[in-house]
Amino acid sequence: ASHRFVRCLSGERLAWHLLVTVARAPAITLEIWPAAAAHRPAPYSPVGAFPSQRQPVMTTPTMEIKVEANALFKAGKYLEASECYSRAMASCVDEVMSGSIVTTDEQKASIFANRAACWLKLGDHAQTISDCDAALELKPLYVSAMLRRATALEATGETARACEDLRHALTIEPANSRATKALNRMQGAAGAPATATSAAAAGS
Repeated sequence: ASHRFVRCLSGERLAWHLLVTVARAPAITLEIWPAAAAHRPAPYSPVGAFPSQRQPVMTTPTMEIKVEANALFKAGKYLEASECYSRAMASCVDEVMSGSIVTTDEQKASIFANRAACWLKLGDHAQTISDCDAALELKPLYVSAMLRRATALEATGETARACEDLRHALTIEPANSRATKALNRMQGAAGAPATATSAAAAGS
């Protein structure tokens, strides 16, 4: 097995967690990650081919925590929500330790991106960028993460990088009005200091 390290915030501190990549076909990567909402479908079998015989989709501790975090965010409790998303990440670690990996990369990316939205609301732009970086490593075409990172980059004066994220987002979603408006405004500023906008919000 090969090993590498990734950053993962647990509570308020930055911790380094071990990633174990198991070499087999197909390769399986065990990560300390974020996550989002769907679960793997139950394996197909002839017995479960009819709706009345399908196995029920079971929720997981990680997803239950994420649902709780989403509710806190919607209630405007951004700090509490960020802590709750961190607990969801810790739950992913528990999955690794128990050998029952059920959280997908897309789900992990959603947890990182949603926690980034919390940091954005709290004005912590560095953490917003960090969590969006992690989300985009797991899901490279994640437009919401690009928009949140662009907002944070603009707020820290990195307008050129912010515009890059917005242009990339528009290649994926050409009709995205938030990205279009933000990009037009930044380009129209003609070098004037940019201010943070609400180009992104939680919701994935």
